[in-house]
Amino acid sequence: MPLYQCINCHHQASLTVGTIMESSSTDLRKWFTALFLVSSTESGINALRLSNVLQVTYKTAWLMLRKIRQSITQADDAAKLSGHVYIDNAKCGKPFTGFHYEADEYPVLVGAAIDDQQQLDCIKIQMVDKSHYDEFQVLSVAIDCFCEKHIDLDAAVTYSERKRMKRKDMKGYPVFRIARAWMKRTYHGLGQVHLQHYWNEFCWRFNTKLRNLPLFESMLKLCVATSITTYAKLVKQG
Repeated sequence: MPLYQCINCHHQASLTVGTIMESSSTDLRKWFTALFLVSSTESGINALRLSNVLQVTYKTAWLMLRKIRQSITQADDAAKLSGHVYIDNAKCGKPFTGFHYEADEYPVLVGAAIDDQQQLDCIKIQMVDKSHYDEFQVLSVAIDCFCEKHIDLDAAVTYSERKRMKRKDMKGYPVFRIARAWMKRTYHGLGQVHLQHYWNEFCWRFNTKLRNLPLFESMLKLCVATSITTYAKLVKQG
């Protein structure tokens, strides 16, 4: 990778500075191949398959995908839902068994922004912090945190409690079912530590398609605008 030098201060930098590819020893062509594979395949790609395609180690493939998802997560955190936002309560971990959470189950909140034509405009799926739900319900603090972090202050908000509404009347639940099936189809044995980034990946795909934007170009813009991060930081962040 050639270095470019400032004619005034003589500082040298490469084209990948300030991107997720900065300081990476992986060939730039493999990075672009990874971005293309992630964005061009309907179901995405897992680290094992990517490592085989690129002929890199599993750890390298995992780190590349994790950095890509980190750029998606940062973009997702920066964009807030607006208009009329419906918050649905859903459950993951096993087939529906009742209105309580078992040890291997966890709740998620699904935010669906609806525009003036009553069409879905944007979606967010967020895992609920363990301290924000008990055995039977999601606590109000979880809703407050979701609204504060992910919803515009001027938005109208409707919370659809799972006990009180039929699933067919929940605005975001149909998309959640698609997301859950997508995740099971592509990724296997996911732990909860990194799981939120996979929900974010699905939402980014879904929202980008809603806006009729090209996935590859959109992903490339995210990745070149996201600063470098290390393997140790990514593992620690979850």
